[in-house]
Amino acid sequence: TRVPHSRPASVKHSASAAHSPRPYSGPVTLFRSTRMGEFDSGAWERDPLSGWGPYLHSGFEIRNLDCDHEQVFQEPVCPEVLDALEALLTVPR
Repeated sequence: TRVPHSRPASVKHSASAAHSPRPYSGPVTLFRSTRMGEFDSGAWERDPLSGWGPYLHSGFEIRNLDCDHEQVFQEPVCPEVLDALEALLTVPR
């Protein structure tokens, strides 16, 4: 059976509304775009931690990417992101 397209969106919204994030003390790397895209609100300029500040310890790593949010997984930025992710996932912390 095929699930209607609106169902996944409503499930995502319900899960998001019910989720209550808690502080996390483990290793974290935040990949952050630094350019304003066509549909961006500019929130990343107002909050350099992109809303994660209350949930992460002060020593977490931020990797700024020279692109807008939509370009993170597109050429020429995606190889940089993938290389960084591979290094983070293969190095014991």
